[in-house]
Amino acid sequence: MKIEVLSGILSFFAFIFLLGISYIHFFLSSIFGLFFLFLLIGIILTISILMTNKVSKSNNSLKAKISFSFVLNLFIFLTIMFFWLIGSNVNYDEFGLATLFIIYIVGFFALLGFILGGAFSIKRKESRDFDYNLSLYFWILSILSFTLLIIYFYNPIVFNFAVSTETKSMCDLTFGLRDSCLLRIAINTVSESDCSSFYGDYRKKCYIWLSVNKKDIKLCIDNVESSTEVLKYNNYCSSAISMLEEENYVYNILKNPLDPDLLYALKSVHYSLGISDDESEFKYVPLLKKIVNEGSLDAKKESLEILFDWAGSKDFDERKLILKEEILPLIINQPDLSSYVDKINGILNSVVLPIY
Repeated sequence: MKIEVLSGILSFFAFIFLLGISYIHFFLSSIFGLFFLFLLIGIILTISILMTNKVSKSNNSLKAKISFSFVLNLFIFLTIMFFWLIGSNVNYDEFGLATLFIIYIVGFFALLGFILGGAFSIKRKESRDFDYNLSLYFWILSILSFTLLIIYFYNPIVFNFAVSTETKSMCDLTFGLRDSCLLRIAINTVSESDCSSFYGDYRKKCYIWLSVNKKDIKLCIDNVESSTEVLKYNNYCSSAISMLEEENYVYNILKNPLDPDLLYALKSVHYSLGISDDESEFKYVPLLKKIVNEGSLDAKKESLEILFDWAGSKDFDERKLILKEEILPLIINQPDLSSYVDKINGILNSVVLPIY
């Protein structure tokens, strides 16, 4: 009886930790969250060892003891995964790496619990220390495990059917996946009105995919909320910009200095894509120079800012050479850009003092 009481107390704490894994966001972003997971696994593994150790001493058959150990640890694995999947943390797991990590870790310890339970049972296969109604617990755990398996298969079937048929009402029939289901439908149907109905991270994801599918970065930049414009480009919409540029979306806009979306493309290069290697330099620099000659005043200034950043990434002598021979000739006869001429002359007249 003492084992059951101790297991009950540990189960209570395990339930609290399971709720934590479901809804506490720090799990994905801190060492404490990792400690939290392993503490949960340690508690549940302890319960498994206590129960299978006691059962191994009972008057049940070896087959019954091993079967109980299997279904107990299967139930433990399914329960932890169930609480993870119904919680809010999975929404932040954009690439599924945290979910995969939990499957491997929890699966390993569940397998370890089964192996230990089997070892106890084999070692004490002749033990008949006391009577224990193992079949009752076995069937309860089996029914619970089977129920969890049904839920696992139920959600994907309903989810995929709702998405494939674009039936929004069916999303309400899923457990904990309603917003994800609606988001997928919004992504597939490319509906801007659907995106506006979401909140928080779901809205951001919706506008990202809306921009990609409609090939229009404005849909993301103009709709996501951010404290600064820079954050929109280098954080919130950066993935959309990267995906679009895989098809030369930004590059094709830059080729036309009078394109109405030119400033969006320039700021995408400035704050998100950057000019960081020979490939991007070869790709963007000639177009930026052309814009300095032919674009609107705002486009010229944005292009010059990018070119200045690019030159600034070089060593001091090469930077001065780029400014003098490649950029200055473009703007020397443009009065509206005289401040940039002065800036270049200031850099050209500066010297690097030796350090003694």
